[in-house]
Amino acid sequence: CQERCMHQGTLLLLVGQGSKLAYKTSHLASLTRNGTIFAFDLSEKRLRLMETMLHKAGATGVQCIHQDFLTVQPNDPAYANVTHILCDPSCSGSGIISRADHLVGKPKDTAERLDKLVDFQERVVLHAMSFPSVRRVSYSTCSVHQAENEDVVAKVLAKQTSFELVPVLQSWHRRGWTVNDVDYSACVRALPREDRITGFFVAVFERRDTLQSTSTALELGGTALSATPTPTSSQPLQSPMQPPSSARSPAAPTQATTKRTTSGKQGATPSSQQPAGKRVKAAATIDEPGRQGGRKRRKRRQASKSGVTKYR
Repeated sequence: CQERCMHQGTLLLLVGQGSKLAYKTSHLASLTRNGTIFAFDLSEKRLRLMETMLHKAGATGVQCIHQDFLTVQPNDPAYANVTHILCDPSCSGSGIISRADHLVGKPKDTAERLDKLVDFQERVVLHAMSFPSVRRVSYSTCSVHQAENEDVVAKVLAKQTSFELVPVLQSWHRRGWTVNDVDYSACVRALPREDRITGFFVAVFERRDTLQSTSTALELGGTALSATPTPTSSQPLQSPMQPPSSARSPAAPTQATTKRTTSGKQGATPSSQQPAGKRVKAAATIDEPGRQGGRKRRKRRQASKSGVTKYR
């Protein structure tokens, strides 16, 4: 979803676990501009943890809401401009390699527990698709079970025909499985042992009228309303979570650095960010080794001319 929500619009973010919620919310906050992120969590403890982590990350434009997402009214005017929804509901966590339940004697995921999780996951995605302005819905789990992944996608598509799957992370080699002669290669998978990372699954749904309007606009040589808008400025957009490019590039020193190295020689006015005395002292310290080295070389040359073999 990130290409479609980088510059404008409103993003509704739904995640069910505190640290994951904070990481994904802060990342999306660094990509969105002039938008609002609504982060829902049913656990007040996890919500407080998320708020703390977002504050440390400097994320802005985020509203943390302590509420069950399934009770949110899609027609609420507060969410009238919601265009993208990221769903990462509770799952079995069977793809988390650090859990190692089989080594500590914990019971494996039972059929009853999986059935409850699958039912909840399906309801979350369908509820996200009921928001009137939503164009894209992302569904992800950290599970390797087909029941929580491809099977949930199949059930959602069977009940909500106005959405269809779109390819996601096409550079990733492991794709969704083929189930009941239906190809889910538009989705992505990761397996802990084969890929040596945490197992996960991601599927992205897009509203059909959005796809049709994009295709029509491209055929006419125009730009679809749902496509990513082109920045009007000639300068590349930068993430608010990152420093300016000039500060990251070693080949182009910043203005503060230039003033610091020249303030002692040219009398340049020091920046207000640092006291003038410290800046002049820093410039003198930089030049001092060169002055001392020059004096020693001159004394050595004079001593050599006078016949002294060793100078201390």
